[in-house]
Amino acid sequence: MKYVLKEMSLDEKPRAKMKRFGVSNLSDYELIAVIIKTGIKDKSVLDLSIEILSYFTNLSCLEEATLNELEAIKGLGEAKSLEL
Repeated sequence: MKYVLKEMSLDEKPRAKMKRFGVSNLSDYELIAVIIKTGIKDKSVLDLSIEILSYFTNLSCLEEATLNELEAIKGLGEAKSLEL
């Protein structure tokens, strides 16, 4: 599924959802989206977050990822990789 944030209702957007319902109501990919803030030209922040999560399987594996592993994903430069 391709996410287009402009087409989502406010309650569906991760930051608004977190503000309204709390962080515990975010999925793992939504939490990643809040952290990395933006996507890239052809990929929304949610699509990029899903790609990151599918590459690392879960947040525990993501936590163990090296900077080089993170930067290998298109759309994750040094800044976003360090944020993660």
